[in-house]
Parts: sequence; C-alpha cells; structure tokens
Amino acid sequence: MRLESPNLHYRFYVEYFEDLDLLENLEGSDERTKRRAEAVQRDVEARNNGLWAFRPPAVDPFADLEQDPRFFDFSLYTAYPGLLMGLGNAHEVKLPEAVKLGFSLDYVTGLPWLPGSSLKGQLRSRFQVPELIAAFLDRQVDVGALEKDIFEGGDCFLGAYPVSDGTPMLAPEYITPHPDKLKNPNPISLMKIRPNVCFRFGFLLRDAPELGVSAGEKLALFQTLLEELGVGAKTNVGFGKMTREKAPDNHPGFDNAKLPLIGNTAEMYTKPAKTSPSPDTQDPRPQRRETNNAHGRKDAAAEQSRSPRSGGKGGGEDLGPCPKCGAPVRRNRRGYVNCEARCGLRLGKFYGTPLSDEQLRSLLHGECVMLPDHFDNRQKKHGKVELRLKKGGRKDPNQDWVWWPNYDWYWL
Repeated sequence: MRLESPNLHYRFYVEYFEDLDLLENLEGSDERTKRRAEAVQRDVEARNNGLWAFRPPAVDPFADLEQDPRFFDFSLYTAYPGLLMGLGNAHEVKLPEAVKLGFSLDYVTGLPWLPGSSLKGQLRSRFQVPELIAAFLDRQVDVGALEKDIFEGGDCFLGAYPVSDGTPMLAPEYITPHPDKLKNPNPISLMKIRPNVCFRFGFLLRDAPELGVSAGEKLALFQTLLEELGVGAKTNVGFGKMTREKAPDNHPGFDNAKLPLIGNTAEMYTKPAKTSPSPDTQDPRPQRRETNNAHGRKDAAAEQSRSPRSGGKGGGEDLGPCPKCGAPVRRNRRGYVNCEARCGLRLGKFYGTPLSDEQLRSLLHGECVMLPDHFDNRQKKHGKVELRLKKGGRKDPNQDWVWWPNYDWYWL
C-alpha cells in the first residue's frame, strides 16, 4: 500500500487504513503465522514512510486576506524537538510501530494547522497572570479590560499554517507514559512537525484606543507569548517551542536547560561551563590509581578496576552521564565510550559513523546531534541524519555484558 494523496488529511485518516491487515484471529506460532506478521510489519513501515516523505504543496490560506486592513500576521519557526497538535483525535491501530495518536490537519488544504480556536484558548490562558501581560507590554494597562477587548470583542484568530519549502516536515516521535512504576512503559508512536519548520500565524485585529493599545501592539504581544511559552500540545516537556529565527543547519535549536532527557535531571537544567580546576578543588569521585605495594604487586582494587569487560583502561575526559545507569562515562584507548560503573554501555559510533567527543558530550547531555555525512549499511542510504540519545539501551545478542544505546533519529 502506498500513500500518494497530495492531501495529508486524506493520506493520514483514509489511505493509512485502507486494506490494512489488523492481524485479527492470529493464533499459533507456526512459520506461516510468522511470515504473515512480518508482512504486516513491513506494510506498516511502508505506510509510515508515506507520511514522513510527505511534501506539502505551496498553498497560502491567507492569500485572499492580504488586502484587508485588519489582517495581521507573523511567522515563527519550530524549535527542537518539534511541534505536536491534535493528539486527541482518534487514529489508533493496535499494531506495533503504527501511529497511535491523531494529528491536527486542515480538511480542505490537507496542511498541518493550529486551529484559530486552539490558538485563541492558548493565548487567553496566559492572561490569567496579569503581571506577565503587563511585563510583556512594558507598561501599566488594565489587563482585564484588554482580555475582554481581545477575546470577547471583534478580534479574530485565524490559526496557523506551515510555509512549505518543498521539503518533508513530518517525523516520528514517541511518548512513554509510566502507569505503573514496577512495569516497563509501552511506547506510543505519534507524528510531529520537525524543527525549523516555518509557521505563519494570522489574525484580524482592531485598535483599542480606550485602552491605549493598538492592533500592532496586540500582534507583538501574541508573538512574544507564543515565543516565550510555546504552542500546541505537551509544551511542559519542551514541545511547541517557537523562535523568530531559523536555527542553523548544524544546530537543531534544542534548549537543554529547559528539557532534560537522560541522566540526573536535577543536574541537567544547566550545563556546566568548561573551567580549569582550582588547585584547592578536589574531585569527589574516587580516582583509579595503580600503585605497587611492598611486594611489587598491584593493589587488588586497581586490578578490579581493570575488568576485561570495560574494554580497556580509561582516563579520558568525563563526557557526561551514562544513559543506562547515570554514572560518568569516558573514552577509552580503543575509541569507545564506557561507563565508569562498568554497566557495559558502549558508544563511539552511530551505525558505522564515528562520533566526536563534542558530539558524544552533546548526546550524553540530552542534546540533538546532526550527522551531515552518514552512510547506513542496512538501508544502503547516504545523507544527513539527526539523532538524539534515549534513556536505557539494548543488549548485544553476541556479548551478554555489552549494551548499545537507543536513539531517536531520522533522515533529513
């Protein structure tokens, strides 16, 4: 099944489900059943690829309003990790890797969109803190009267649409709710807007002379509120952040100070700057030293620290917390990054592409990294990849003590 409709709403809510084998009444573990399950899995992956490859048409829903004197607009770019909206819409299929949650898509144009009613509700919620609005306006104003003028007067919220540049703007994402702390979470797959996608916000505004607030000041207030506080769903965990400038190609615009992902979250709200150690400052971590005792033999503690599973002696710079156990990790002489707690996690390469110390440091601190020249031997594909390290890891099937990291990644 191929998803080919130029209307993403039709592609996502109609074509995605056409002739989809739901594996109903699937019993037994014979070879035929396994082949059927594998075929369905390949079918789901093909349907998902049809979503991620979607290139929206160059449609301007606000074109007919350009000459209206009440029409005002501004543009903002999505920041890492992206934008979520319309998750409450039904789209669930009980198949592995199938998109489980819905998305907000315009029925007519097929474009992802933030409805005007949703935009109005999110902006109005910010008026519950009058001091915040007064601070953004930079002067004293009757916030209650201004709220009534904007949201109960003649101002109209038209919503927001993406500005197409001919490149794909959708990517997969996962959320992992923890209903029971003693059970493993079940990841829920969904769709998101990628970082660095331009969205155009449209309004029909009028002046409020009795309050001394012009339509242009209202527009500037809306832009500041959306930029500072985010838009869409799950803004409390970092989604929906918007910026006025597009992030450079080698930087996804991820703000690590506001979105800790792995390791000790209490220590990751601020990434420590690189400073030279003070002479009177002592590293609280135990140092691994190999000293000879009176009989010329090495201490037992030193011998224990050189476990054969550690992959060689460390000694490199502390790059960040281990995503599996939280202990510091360092690069060893063989080029891998191993955990000091010897939990078995190994880094160093992403499917054949070597990772520099700076890239590893960014990954271990929860940041997103861009690989501009990656070749995937499995897919025989070459190009630019964006990846982020996830918490935990997976065991090597051939070496029980080795753990490899998990990534969120996609082609650009």
